[in-house]
Amino acid sequence: MALRTYAYPLTDEDTQRLLDKAREFADRRSAILPGLHIAYDRYGFVNLEMYQQIATVLAIPTVWVAECATFYTFFPKKPAGRFHIKVCDNLSCALNGACEMIRYLEEKHGIKAGETTDDGLFSLVTEECLAACCGAPMLQLNDRYYEHLTPAAIDELIEKCRAEAAADQEVGSGA
Repeated sequence: MALRTYAYPLTDEDTQRLLDKAREFADRRSAILPGLHIAYDRYGFVNLEMYQQIATVLAIPTVWVAECATFYTFFPKKPAGRFHIKVCDNLSCALNGACEMIRYLEEKHGIKAGETTDDGLFSLVTEECLAACCGAPMLQLNDRYYEHLTPAAIDELIEKCRAEAAADQEVGSGA
């Protein structure tokens, strides 16, 4: 029987981390969410083949992993941009300008919510709630939250991202 080759394999280290995490719980299903985080941290998104690998490590049905992954919107299901922009469009944010901020980001990047820029730098999605109603409108950029958005504040964030990407590219090219 041939071993399956994955396009997005979990490493031996990932597998060991997941097994170690599973030992912390009475029910191995409790390690599904940590397993999804491990896969997400490795690749920046999760997909069916990752669900299968997590399920195999935990010795549980793949559908249990898929149910968890599809419930939580913070796991992109396809490759996302280096800078993953999530704009809250729940009631508080919508009433305070989130829809305008979404349109501004779409126009600025030439993409619609759910898409990634051609250069792979930015992905834009909307979220039902990011739990910062008092700071509406707000967005999450990768793992950081930004509140009280304005077009100028968004422009500043985008320029910082572009500068970071350019600096990393210079380091990577040996310049």
